[in-house]
Amino acid sequence: MRAQREPGAAAHPRHRAHEWRDAAPRRRGRGARRRSLLSGDAVAHPDWEAAGFLEGLSEPERRARVQLLDDLVAQGATGDEIRRAVTEGRLALLPAELALGGRGAYTLAEVARRSGVDETLLRSYIAALGLTMPREDLPVAGDDDVEAARVLARVIEAGIPADGLIEAARISGQWLPALAQAVVRMAGETFLHPGDTELDVARRYRAVAEELRPLLGGMLDNHLTQHLRQAIRSEVLSHAQVAAGGVGATEPVAI
Repeated sequence: MRAQREPGAAAHPRHRAHEWRDAAPRRRGRGARRRSLLSGDAVAHPDWEAAGFLEGLSEPERRARVQLLDDLVAQGATGDEIRRAVTEGRLALLPAELALGGRGAYTLAEVARRSGVDETLLRSYIAALGLTMPREDLPVAGDDDVEAARVLARVIEAGIPADGLIEAARISGQWLPALAQAVVRMAGETFLHPGDTELDVARRYRAVAEELRPLLGGMLDNHLTQHLRQAIRSEVLSHAQVAAGGVGATEPVAI
């Protein structure tokens, strides 16, 4: 069992190494070592060949993959994360995923408890965004997700109704996936070069993810603010609507 740490605190390198330490007896066969890695057990010095992660690769490809796998261990990847990435053919993209906060530390119930958002509402909000709904016992959220849920809680406390937030999330869920796919496609067209190894791609994509994440976030914030200003300019708020205490149907005006 992993030692608990305070929310937001980064794991110490010694703790990450401990995740790979093997508590089983030292003497065991190749098959046992392979089952250990494939099941996500912790080992100090993973035998990638015994785990089957180097099968079918040329010698240069093997060297690149071993270095990539070692990089992932240093980055804090678990055996399960690496196994799934190898099986699904996305090992070179795993470093970028981890750089984008792709490691789960909390279940949705824990996120709800830490943020003060009702869990049912949180699940409805995630579903409206078009994101995959995780199992209840699966830790899929990180510290950034907890902070985002706290922002959601503050928005609700400010008086925005939950139904309105769900509707806004549903609209976002219709265009954000297309935007994300466009960014990934653009990255592939820009940062993939002939002769690249998995290691080349992994390190390049991770660097791009780390650099672009805050930039894209700032751009989206600015774009939304501009659209909010434009939406407010196009609204008509009559005396009757003010007196009635509700906007109701409004007519857009030319800008």
